[in-house]
Amino acid sequence: MTNFQAGLTGVFFALLAVSLGSPAVSAQSDLCAEWNALDKQIRDSRIDRNIAKGKIMALDEALVRTYKDKFTGVKFFFPVKGYSGQDPDCVIKGDYQPALYNFYDGNKHRAHPAYDIFIRDKGEKGIDDRTGKPAEILSMADGVVIAVNKEWDPKSDIRGGKYVWIFNPVLDRYYYYAHLQTVTVNVSDLIEGGQPIGLMGRTGVKAARKESPTHLHFMCLGFNHGWMIPFNTYQELYNSTH
Repeated sequence: MTNFQAGLTGVFFALLAVSLGSPAVSAQSDLCAEWNALDKQIRDSRIDRNIAKGKIMALDEALVRTYKDKFTGVKFFFPVKGYSGQDPDCVIKGDYQPALYNFYDGNKHRAHPAYDIFIRDKGEKGIDDRTGKPAEILSMADGVVIAVNKEWDPKSDIRGGKYVWIFNPVLDRYYYYAHLQTVTVNVSDLIEGGQPIGLMGRTGVKAARKESPTHLHFMCLGFNHGWMIPFNTYQELYNSTH
């Protein structure tokens, strides 16, 4: 069987599982656990892209169906506690470059479909100079935790280091928070916007380097028929509350 044929088979069975109400995509915790496992397979290039796309399509539909009624309305919070999008001490770096990005490239993806949010940390130890403490990272919007990476070895080639994925079913968006020092939420947790999810850190291949200022890598992906499409959140970040 060719990779293409295998991909089509994966798409068929993934969609069939949704239509039949398969136990694999029925229980809430199982849904999130499946997305978490799939995240690692895609990240580490351990799954055929067509099969991965089929699974993402099935999971997205099931996640929206399962969680949409659990959240009402949308309010955005700046993802670094104590700051806002217009605070000069917390800089949103405008290097949003979504061209060539492909979610299914995993850890080998190109481009930079995200914003880096910097704090002042002269000692490069993950400590906010303004408070003398690590900066708390907050969920920008309501959602459910669908993937976490709580451990990171400096010898690892994982670019995001310790990270969290949170899915907002109202907007059908996937929020990614990377380079954390500590992750304080778990897969399947229901999260309110503004709730702490971890501490800003310096984990990840490039973020751990001395020449890299301490920052949060913040990305948002929309969804369109299996494709994870970068969504520009600059205005939402700039206008978001503490």
